[in-house]
Amino acid sequence: MVEALPSTPVEITGLSEVPSSGDTFMAFETEKEAHNFFKYATSEIIRFAFLMTDESLTSLAKKVPDLLNYTDSNGLINYNEDVNMQLYRLFGIADTQRQYIKKVLSTKK
Repeated sequence: MVEALPSTPVEITGLSEVPSSGDTFMAFETEKEAHNFFKYATSEIIRFAFLMTDESLTSLAKKVPDLLNYTDSNGLINYNEDVNMQLYRLFGIADTQRQYIKKVLSTKK
């Protein structure tokens, strides 16, 4: 099924919690792509971005690549390696900034 209109019953498996009404779901061609997306979405820099103010987020958004391709051949991220370190290098984030991000995230768990 590609699309379920309102009031169309569907069965979705593999969720850890019940979704809210209106939640958006992403579909992937393979389970590997879904795992790669999860690695990207749960990386430190992406989690940190959700904690920023609108102004800071706008500044970061100019650097964030729009990854529409979560396959291993996307050309930006090798999902078999440390995704966090690749994103830090990609965004040009220095070691002191990386430590700050880790500190902020550790208080938000």
